[in-house]
This record gives sequence, structure tokens and C-alpha cells, in this order.
Amino acid sequence: GESRMELVQAHWSAANFQPWQEPALWDGLARCYEAGLAGAVGTSNFGPKQLRKANAHWASRGVPHSANQVQLSLLSTPPLES
Repeated sequence: GESRMELVQAHWSAANFQPWQEPALWDGLARCYEAGLAGAVGTSNFGPKQLRKANAHWASRGVPHSANQVQLSLLSTPPLES
């Protein structure tokens, strides 16, 4: 039978490197959700601008943006400061 993942995420925004890839990536994750292969879609390490874009893209398809994992490490601590 088919396997289902609870959550699929876009790990990093490609906006600064290859912005033309982002809609295709978001569409792929939306298709996984729509096909029942993923229970939820989300993002990881996205800034506010790209987060809004991904959210709007998925919302236009009726796909809920269910998770956002913020960047946090010893070298990147802004989430602790906000």
C-alpha cells in the first residue's frame, strides 16, 4: 500500500539562489498533500517574506500551511531574542 508522511517541508527558501524553483517546489508539496501522501505541509528556515508567499500559494489551493520551523542554532539565535 501507499505510505503517508505526517509532514513534508520545504527546508530552505530558494528565493536568493533560484527563485524560479519555489513555485514548483510548493506545488509538489501541495500535490503530496492533495494525494493523501502527506498529512501536512510546512516550511523550515523561511524568512517572513517567503513565508507569506508560501502560505498564500498553498492557501490558493486550499492546502493549509501547518508548520514553520524557525532557524535556530548556536550561530543563529534571533528566535530566542524575539
